[in-house]
Amino acid sequence: LVIQQIERNLLHVVSKNPLPALALADLLWSDTQLETRLIAASLLGMLPSEHLDHSLQRIKLWARPDTDRHFLTLLFSKGAVNLRRFSPQRWLETIDRWISSADPAEQRLGILALQLLIEDRSFENLPAAFKIISPLLHEYHDLHRSDLRSLLTALSRRSPNETAYFLRQVLSLNTDPRLIKMVRQSLTEYPDEIRSRLREFLQALQR
Repeated sequence: LVIQQIERNLLHVVSKNPLPALALADLLWSDTQLETRLIAASLLGMLPSEHLDHSLQRIKLWARPDTDRHFLTLLFSKGAVNLRRFSPQRWLETIDRWISSADPAEQRLGILALQLLIEDRSFENLPAAFKIISPLLHEYHDLHRSDLRSLLTALSRRSPNETAYFLRQVLSLNTDPRLIKMVRQSLTEYPDEIRSRLREFLQALQR
């Protein structure tokens, strides 16, 4: 509650003093305490649209592969608020570059960022999300199993029909048993009818 009040009080100040707010965000993120980093991420998300370059620059700088997942979640959810609102394409391109990286650690950054973007109900470009994750499923390996399962769960909650159709397309080209197993584990998130059709499809693939 205290932090929420601080955030409300800062919103008006940040809009009039974006560069000092950015300097404050840098200082707060340098501390590894949860509360200070939460406020730092919030400050990034409050920067006005003409300062989105600064927001994106800091997110790329702070989102290190060895950063705790909880801090990354704060950064991608709160820090990218105005990026998602005013420049969703740039944020998608950043996520795509992470996921397209040859470094598995950077890929995990992209998967988490994309999951949080999908969970934002104001984001509507789900076809772009499907396109971005396709390469990871077509060349599937278990290294990202847990992360991809969470991402597919987020997609199935947003659009179960589209997600089921997408998975059938992917599995028609890649019948890796590990991928089939991961998809099967995510079936509980679908409505009964869609879950039943997907289960039958998976069984047919295994036969």
